[in-house]
Amino acid sequence: MNDWEYETCHLCTREQRLAWVTDDVKWKSVMLSMPSHIQNSPVCLECFLKIADDENIKINIDDVQFEGIIQNCK
Repeated sequence: MNDWEYETCHLCTREQRLAWVTDDVKWKSVMLSMPSHIQNSPVCLECFLKIADDENIKINIDDVQFEGIIQNCK
């Protein structure tokens, strides 16, 4: 059993309910415009997609892998 309950998005501060990943190249291209202390911090999918839109970086469904749903948010 995992004691981990949730992560909080470092931009909008919402608890993340969707576990997701993208490859390092896509992550770095999107997050490059963020301050260095945010570049390697957890962000929710909504914020990631907003940053990509702001930077005119196209994200396809194949660029994101859904890992699961986090049930234990407080």
